[in-house]
This record gives sequence, structure tokens and C-alpha cells, in this order.
Amino acid sequence: FIVDSDTGDFPVWHGVGTEPGEDEYIDGINRINPRAHLSMALKPGEVVYDHRVLPERAIRRDPFYDWLQQHGLRYFVGTRLFEDGSLNAFTGIDWTPKQGHVTEQQVALFERMVPHLAQAVRLTLSTDTLRERASSFEAVVDGLDHGILMLDKRGRVGFVNARADAILARGDGLLVRDGELRALKSVDTRNLHEAIAAVLRGQECEEISATEACLVARYGFARPYLVSVCPASRSRLGTVAPDAAVFVVIRDLDARAPPAVDLRQLFGLTAREAEMTAALGAGMDLKAAAARLGVAPNTARVHLQAIFRKTGVRSQVELAALLARFPR
Repeated sequence: FIVDSDTGDFPVWHGVGTEPGEDEYIDGINRINPRAHLSMALKPGEVVYDHRVLPERAIRRDPFYDWLQQHGLRYFVGTRLFEDGSLNAFTGIDWTPKQGHVTEQQVALFERMVPHLAQAVRLTLSTDTLRERASSFEAVVDGLDHGILMLDKRGRVGFVNARADAILARGDGLLVRDGELRALKSVDTRNLHEAIAAVLRGQECEEISATEACLVARYGFARPYLVSVCPASRSRLGTVAPDAAVFVVIRDLDARAPPAVDLRQLFGLTAREAEMTAALGAGMDLKAAAARLGVAPNTARVHLQAIFRKTGVRSQVELAALLARFPR
């Protein structure tokens, strides 16, 4: 078992044959246990047995041993395996009164087992901690509004959050084939893979990779997906997602389209600039947006440069990413 010396709690308990007395021990008997008191006074790994705790005459009068007798137990060999902050891990084997005291041979055998038991418990605790962290991480990422995929250093898809899973299930613009993220159009697949490769190259050179982004066309009249590729921080994700090298973030632009009136107020755009921004945000290219507004292509380009300057972006992809942040 493991006990927290600060709180007195028992966060871990694994017993075989001790079930009838476990609740009583945890609820208070542990406080009168002379074995545990001695183990705490000794260094971790040092083996304790009854002759080291109390002489036989004292054992017969000790309330803890009286309690053991009620559950058919009497003698033992055990140790404090390790200490980790306020947490102390203990293990032991109990004998019945009929079996008598442990022998020197049994003590020697137990001493040989102690390092292996300590390592096994540490590994178990580490695994449980990692599992809890991974579960918490997945719960948080699943709650995000954007699709999130984690790719390994070969560009293979690993973790997929709930939103990304729903987007992939639509099959209207992105899919995973043979572990590889692909688009419906070959040109979009090429742009996507180039973005992933660029970020991975930065990871291999241990450089800070810039986020890459591209638009991925969809079936019908739906606005394209805005796909951003960014490096995964191994120092922060190493224990949760050790294989993650790249994050892919998918934004559904159909879900977010601020009206022109809001754009004018937010960015100080003219009425015509706001209309063009809304058209570009709806997934149109510059030529289509110009035709919709009834302006010449050169005039549309002038408007676009003004929009870039006022919104603080440098490209239509960055503009799409900015507009994607707006609520529905």
C-alpha cells in the first residue's frame, strides 16, 4: 500500500487475503502499527520483521497484534519500498500464528525481492500517472471546436480528436488513407504535404518551425477547410503524446462568417472593403469576390491590400484564419 504521510490517506492499496481487515486498518488501526513506525524510522528498502519490532512478550500485550489475531494473522516480514515526497510505499507478507515467526531464510529471500518490488511499484505508478494525463489531455482536446490531429515524425496520423473525427467522417474535403492525411484534390494534398514536410524539417533541425497553413477545397458550395500545421512541443507533450511531432488544426470556415457590418466596426474598414472581406471569408477567391462586388480586378487588389493593412494580416490564408475566430 501507499500512504500519504501529510494527509494520512491511502491512495493505493493492493492486498491478497487481507480484505476483511482493510477498512479497519485504513480507518485507524494503522496509527497503532509499530511495524510501520519502525519502517518509517529506517531507510527505504531495509527489511523489518517482528523480532526487530517487539520482543515476543511485548507482542502478546500489543493492541495492534491483538487486532491481527482477530483476523487470523500474527507475524510478518516487510519494508518501506521507497519515499516520494509525502508518499511512502510499503509491502509485506503476513503469517498465521500457527506458521510462527519468519525464518532467516525467508527474510533473506524477501530482501532479494525488495529492489524488484520497488521498481515494479514505481513503474506501475508511472504508468497510471501517464494514463491519467493522457486521458485528461484527450478530454480537453476533444472539447475543442476545431479538428485536431497529431502526426508522428513520418507524417503518420496518430491521435484524432472528436471534431476531426467528425470532419473526416463527412468525407467532403479531407480523409485519412493508409495513415496519411489527404485532400480530395491532388493540388490540395500536395500543398498539405508540403506544409507538413516543412514543419517536420524544422523539427529535425531542432529549429523553431513556423506554422504553415493552406486551404482545402470541399464538395459542393461549402467553404474550404483552413488547415494549419504547427510543431508539437516535445518538452510539454513528451509524457502525454511521445510520438507527436506535428499538430494539424482543421477549421471549418462554414461555421464562422462574421457579417460585413461587424467587420467595419472591428477593423475600421470601408463599406466596400468590409463587403470584400466577407466575400473572401465566405471562401471566394479574389476574382469571384470582385465579380460579386462589381469591381475591376485591379480595384479588388487595391481593396485587398487595404484589408491586409487594417486587419494586420499578410495573406488570404491568414485572413481566413482571422475570420475563423469569430463566433457564429
